[in-house]
Amino acid sequence: MSIIINKLIDTPEVLETGRARQWLANINFGSQNTAVLQNYFEIGGFVPAHFHEVEELLICLEVKGIVIADGVKYDFDQDDTTIGVILFMKKKWF
Repeated sequence: MSIIINKLIDTPEVLETGRARQWLANINFGSQNTAVLQNYFEIGGFVPAHFHEVEELLICLEVKGIVIADGVKYDFDQDDTTIGVILFMKKKWF
């Protein structure tokens, strides 16, 4: 087994949705099957609805927001984690 240690050198990418994302692991960092990113949100920032055929793991480190999955709203507070195949997800932070 090999181990790859990456220094956080990727600069956050500022998006028009009130979010900045910073990749921590993906194919460019040597990962073959996993992508990890860290998001920073302005008040009202969000991730547009999207679809994954694999699990998506969300961890709220600070503040709170809403996760919408299949039209159902879930409160998403500090220290919460969501795990699952989430269809048409939108996260809004406030």
